[in-house]
Amino acid sequence: LSVRMSCVCLCFFFFQAEDGIRDRSPSRGLGDVYKRQEYIDPKDTALEIAVKMQADKLIYLSRYPGIYTDETRSDVYPRITSEEVEELKKTRHFPEDFMDYLNHCMNAVHQGVNRAHILDGRIEHVLPIEFFSIDGAGTVVIRDERTLYQHEL
Repeated sequence: LSVRMSCVCLCFFFFQAEDGIRDRSPSRGLGDVYKRQEYIDPKDTALEIAVKMQADKLIYLSRYPGIYTDETRSDVYPRITSEEVEELKKTRHFPEDFMDYLNHCMNAVHQGVNRAHILDGRIEHVLPIEFFSIDGAGTVVIRDERTLYQHEL
Protein backbone atom coordinates (compact mmCIF):
# COMPACT_ATOMS: atom_id res chain seq x y z
CA LEU A 1 0.00 0.00 0.00
CA SER A 2 1.51 3.29 -1.05
CA VAL A 3 0.49 6.64 0.28
CA ARG A 4 0.68 9.64 -1.97
CA MET A 5 1.09 12.97 -0.27
CA SER A 6 -0.01 16.12 -2.04
CA CYS A 7 0.91 19.65 -1.22
CA VAL A 8 -1.69 22.32 -1.70
CA CYS A 9 -0.30 25.76 -2.33
CA LEU A 10 -2.69 28.66 -1.86
CA CYS A 11 -1.53 32.05 -3.03
CA PHE A 12 -3.13 35.24 -1.86
CA PHE A 13 -2.27 38.52 -3.50
CA PHE A 14 -2.66 41.87 -1.84
CA PHE A 15 -1.87 45.02 -3.75
CA GLN A 16 -1.35 48.14 -1.68
CA ALA A 17 -0.30 51.64 -2.64
CA GLU A 18 2.70 53.03 -0.82
CA ASP A 19 4.28 56.48 -0.76
CA GLY A 20 7.30 55.36 -2.76
CA ILE A 21 5.38 54.51 -5.94
CA ARG A 22 3.86 57.94 -6.57
CA ASP A 23 5.16 60.12 -9.35
CA ARG A 24 6.25 63.72 -8.79
CA SER A 25 2.83 65.26 -9.48
CA PRO A 26 1.12 66.79 -6.46
CA SER A 27 -1.22 64.35 -4.80
CA ARG A 28 -4.60 65.01 -3.25
CA GLY A 29 -4.23 62.03 -0.92
CA LEU A 30 -4.07 58.26 -1.05
CA GLY A 31 -7.22 58.00 -3.19
CA ASP A 32 -5.34 59.74 -6.01
CA VAL A 33 -2.81 56.90 -6.07
CA TYR A 34 -5.54 54.27 -6.32
CA LYS A 35 -7.11 56.02 -9.32
CA ARG A 36 -3.91 55.56 -11.35
CA GLN A 37 -3.44 51.87 -10.59
CA GLU A 38 -4.06 49.18 -13.19
CA TYR A 39 -6.63 46.45 -12.66
CA ILE A 40 -5.10 42.97 -12.59
CA ASP A 41 -7.67 40.23 -13.11
CA PRO A 42 -7.15 37.60 -10.40
CA LYS A 43 -8.34 34.86 -12.80
CA ASP A 44 -5.52 35.77 -15.21
CA THR A 45 -2.99 35.87 -12.39
CA ALA A 46 -4.08 32.48 -11.02
CA LEU A 47 -3.94 30.96 -14.52
CA GLU A 48 -0.47 32.29 -15.20
CA ILE A 49 0.90 31.10 -11.86
CA ALA A 50 -0.69 27.64 -12.23
CA VAL A 51 0.81 27.20 -15.70
CA LYS A 52 4.28 28.41 -14.64
CA MET A 53 4.25 26.16 -11.56
CA GLN A 54 2.96 23.19 -13.61
CA ALA A 55 0.17 22.87 -11.07
CA ASP A 56 -1.98 19.78 -10.83
CA LYS A 57 -5.13 21.78 -10.02
CA LEU A 58 -6.43 25.27 -10.56
CA ILE A 59 -9.52 26.21 -8.56
CA TYR A 60 -11.83 29.09 -9.31
CA LEU A 61 -14.36 30.07 -6.66
CA SER A 62 -17.31 31.71 -8.38
CA ARG A 63 -20.99 32.31 -7.84
CA TYR A 64 -21.76 29.31 -10.04
CA PRO A 65 -21.85 25.71 -8.76
CA GLY A 66 -20.23 24.41 -11.96
CA ILE A 67 -21.40 23.53 -15.47
CA TYR A 68 -25.09 22.64 -15.44
CA THR A 69 -26.04 19.37 -17.15
CA ASP A 70 -29.10 20.95 -18.77
CA GLU A 71 -31.09 24.17 -19.04
CA THR A 72 -33.17 23.33 -15.93
CA ARG A 73 -30.05 23.90 -13.79
CA SER A 74 -30.91 21.03 -11.50
CA ASP A 75 -27.50 19.32 -11.53
CA VAL A 76 -23.89 19.96 -12.57
CA TYR A 77 -21.33 17.80 -14.32
CA PRO A 78 -18.89 16.45 -11.71
CA ARG A 79 -16.24 16.35 -14.47
CA ILE A 80 -16.14 17.18 -18.14
CA THR A 81 -13.47 17.05 -20.86
CA SER A 82 -12.40 20.11 -22.80
CA GLU A 83 -13.82 18.55 -25.96
CA GLU A 84 -17.23 18.17 -24.30
CA VAL A 85 -17.04 21.79 -23.14
CA GLU A 86 -16.43 22.94 -26.72
CA GLU A 87 -19.53 21.02 -27.84
CA LEU A 88 -21.61 22.56 -25.05
CA LYS A 89 -20.45 26.05 -25.98
CA LYS A 90 -21.89 25.52 -29.48
CA THR A 91 -25.31 24.44 -28.28
CA ARG A 92 -25.89 26.29 -25.01
CA HIS A 93 -25.88 29.89 -23.92
CA PHE A 94 -23.73 30.61 -20.86
CA PRO A 95 -23.71 33.93 -18.97
CA GLU A 96 -20.80 36.16 -19.98
CA ASP A 97 -19.11 36.13 -16.56
CA PHE A 98 -19.39 32.32 -16.40
CA MET A 99 -17.83 32.07 -19.89
CA ASP A 100 -14.84 33.93 -18.49
CA TYR A 101 -14.34 31.21 -15.85
CA LEU A 102 -14.92 28.50 -18.44
CA ASN A 103 -12.39 29.98 -20.87
CA HIS A 104 -9.80 30.29 -18.12
CA CYS A 105 -10.34 26.61 -17.24
CA MET A 106 -9.98 25.61 -20.89
CA ASN A 107 -6.79 27.65 -21.24
CA ALA A 108 -5.39 26.06 -18.09
CA VAL A 109 -5.92 22.44 -19.18
CA HIS A 110 -4.57 23.19 -22.66
CA GLN A 111 -1.45 24.78 -21.16
CA GLY A 112 -0.55 21.81 -18.98
CA VAL A 113 -2.59 22.14 -15.79
CA ASN A 114 -4.05 18.69 -15.09
CA ARG A 115 -7.50 19.91 -14.03
CA ALA A 116 -9.36 23.15 -13.43
CA HIS A 117 -12.26 23.35 -10.97
CA ILE A 118 -15.24 25.70 -10.94
CA LEU A 119 -16.77 25.82 -7.48
CA ASP A 120 -19.46 27.91 -5.83
CA GLY A 121 -17.49 30.00 -3.35
CA ARG A 122 -20.66 30.79 -1.40
CA ILE A 123 -20.90 27.18 -0.15
CA GLU A 124 -19.37 26.70 3.28
CA HIS A 125 -16.44 24.24 3.26
CA VAL A 126 -16.59 23.86 -0.52
CA LEU A 127 -12.87 23.01 -0.87
CA PRO A 128 -12.85 19.99 1.47
CA ILE A 129 -16.10 18.81 -0.09
CA GLU A 130 -14.53 19.00 -3.54
CA PHE A 131 -11.31 17.29 -2.52
CA PHE A 132 -12.58 14.55 -0.22
CA SER A 133 -15.88 13.41 -1.71
CA ILE A 134 -16.50 11.17 -4.70
CA ASP A 135 -18.54 13.57 -6.82
CA GLY A 136 -17.15 16.80 -5.41
CA ALA A 137 -18.96 20.09 -5.09
CA GLY A 138 -18.61 21.56 -8.57
CA THR A 139 -17.28 20.79 -12.02
CA VAL A 140 -13.74 19.80 -12.87
CA VAL A 141 -12.55 20.42 -16.42
CA ILE A 142 -9.95 17.94 -17.70
CA ARG A 143 -8.19 17.81 -21.04
CA ASP A 144 -9.22 14.23 -21.77
CA GLU A 145 -9.98 10.92 -20.07
CA ARG A 146 -6.26 10.08 -19.86
CA THR A 147 -5.82 12.70 -17.13
CA LEU A 148 -8.21 10.97 -14.72
CA TYR A 149 -6.88 9.83 -11.38
CA GLN A 150 -6.71 6.10 -10.68
CA HIS A 151 -9.76 6.13 -8.39
CA GLU A 152 -11.81 7.92 -11.09
CA LEU A 153 -11.41 5.20 -13.72
